[in-house]
Amino acid sequence: MDVQTFLQLPFSERFKLLAGENGLANDITGVNILDNPQAMNWLSPGELIVTSGYFFSESSATMTEFLKSFKRLNISAICLKPQIYLNPIPKELLDLCSSLEIPLIEIPYGLAFSKILTTVMNLLANPLTESVQMALDINSKFIEYGLEDDDINFLSQKLEELL
Repeated sequence: MDVQTFLQLPFSERFKLLAGENGLANDITGVNILDNPQAMNWLSPGELIVTSGYFFSESSATMTEFLKSFKRLNISAICLKPQIYLNPIPKELLDLCSSLEIPLIEIPYGLAFSKILTTVMNLLANPLTESVQMALDINSKFIEYGLEDDDINFLSQKLEELL
């Protein structure tokens, strides 16, 4: 699975690609949560990094070193929940991700890191799981839309978008 495919999954419809558009073809081989600067030692090539960005907020130099390390490790993309530590998101982070071709993806505040981990690992573990996961995600989104608005035209439009 590449980053572009990841961003097209129903559960990621509210994700925002902030930078690094030229890295959308990067392959995702795994997923890892990174909120401890020491955890760099445990990363593997091709991983999708999920983070609050805490370690990016320490200093500009620290952020630059992390991103250069990510590039050397061939990290596929960074999923960032910036609302706590990186609000606003530093322009330098956006520029570095773009120049290094590492997609920087903003994830919604309410989404648990475990949802990203579970979804990605299930898809990577079994290609048949992709269709099952997509069906579950579509079902979940459709229920969510039903709770937002009970107008049949709204639900019909949303179902059409999902399919």
